[in-house]
Amino acid sequence: MPETALDFESYYDSEYSISKMGYYAYTHDPRFRVTAVAFADPATPGTASAYIDDNLTQVPWKGRLSDRVAIAHNATFDRHVFERLQELGNIPQGIKPAEWLCTAAMCRYLQVPGSLAEAAEAVLGIVVDKTARTKAKGDTRKQGDLFDALSSYAQKDADTCARLWAAGGKFWPENERRL
Repeated sequence: MPETALDFESYYDSEYSISKMGYYAYTHDPRFRVTAVAFADPATPGTASAYIDDNLTQVPWKGRLSDRVAIAHNATFDRHVFERLQELGNIPQGIKPAEWLCTAAMCRYLQVPGSLAEAAEAVLGIVVDKTARTKAKGDTRKQGDLFDALSSYAQKDADTCARLWAAGGKFWPENERRL
């Protein structure tokens, strides 16, 4: 089955964050806003693409996710964001990934660090720069240099996730994936 790695980026600040609120409260809060989404194909690393748009109307959701395996690092977050965007009408209701897989869970099974940056260094030997994400904390601008940087950041995260999956997915048994 075809696979797509994806990464959503969203607004957060010191009080409004997943770690303080949990997934449901975060995605249902009035401050919830997706700033970028990126996709990468595990079969062709280095070809990630990103979209920046509050309502995400330019994203070819059907071609990217319908009947494909959605792979994300912390897939619980990305799935909650995806489902909330569907509730809000930003993603058509008919778009459904065939399955969601989490490279963070895969990494834990393989006994490598769970964070994307640490996993990338341990498995792929690459350094993931988190500066753009840190700079975005609390920023409410809708466009400009920061969001251009977030687009690039999201592309790199999606590509890193795709590369992790390509390197380790075959070592993660089906029964462990279901857990």
